[in-house]
Amino acid sequence: QLQAEAMGTFQSSSSPEAPVNTRLKLLYQEAVTLLSAQNSCSTENEASLGRLWQLVMNAVSEMSKPLFQGFLRAIHNQQGPLVDLYATALVPQLSKCRPSLYKTMHEEFVAKSYSTNPNIDNFPLDTLIPDLAFCFGYSCEELGRDTSVTGLSSCEEFDVFRPTMAGYIPQTEVGNVAAADLDVYQIQILASLNSNIFAELLYMNGANIAKYRDPGTNDPLDYVSLHDIAISGERSSAQPYFDIYVDYHNEKDYGDKVVRQALGGSSKWAASQQVAAIVGTTAAYQILFLEAITKLKIAVQECREADPVIG
Repeated sequence: QLQAEAMGTFQSSSSPEAPVNTRLKLLYQEAVTLLSAQNSCSTENEASLGRLWQLVMNAVSEMSKPLFQGFLRAIHNQQGPLVDLYATALVPQLSKCRPSLYKTMHEEFVAKSYSTNPNIDNFPLDTLIPDLAFCFGYSCEELGRDTSVTGLSSCEEFDVFRPTMAGYIPQTEVGNVAAADLDVYQIQILASLNSNIFAELLYMNGANIAKYRDPGTNDPLDYVSLHDIAISGERSSAQPYFDIYVDYHNEKDYGDKVVRQALGGSSKWAASQQVAAIVGTTAAYQILFLEAITKLKIAVQECREADPVIG
């Protein structure tokens, strides 16, 4: 509540409650309803487990917002002990995203104390905030409107669903594609730690590939999973590559089968590092490669339909 007041993230002047608190209560209420259902989280009602997983992912994201806001405010106000406290809680969570981002933030804000770090004034935090926001799945609108706080001005135009890629600013929602590598990376981490149950939950139900949500709404984010992508009927649009893929493997869902067998312990790969390698490689070079071809084919077709001159 305090962070929302300071950062100006209330949805309206008449709203007495921080959006984070509102969303967390709604997530809790949906989880209670879900768990109250008959045979919840059992083999007879497997969908409830997947939905509960997505609610937890939403809650983790929401609960980290006040930490992020407090971290930025503490830096702005030069409150060294608070910066150290928030960094200790926030920075380790960045390990789920780009390794270089985590390493940079860890070296400057965890390995060193803010108050005694001689180089901290030259650290370009403002240039990293868009990447930090994307890692947690935030839009800058959700993070805060107070542009006087360090770095937020550089994040004003950032859209988590339309991130700039290689200098190109997409005109349509591309969040489903832009965050897919995070699912692969996190599944690899979990598998390498022999946490295959959680790796499979992430593979089956998603954690980063968020479906678009209108700004200001309190509806939980729904996620597209790598499993959804691996068995999608859209893949038949990726001709002739999809037919080549099916003919070669004699199985249209070969990538999905390999990943699920590896995580389920029924493949020839037994060591955790082997499982992590086969799951990551299959997801990246079979599931996502075919998805990229599919999306390109669909985009070209839609362009031709919109403007026949292009074709």
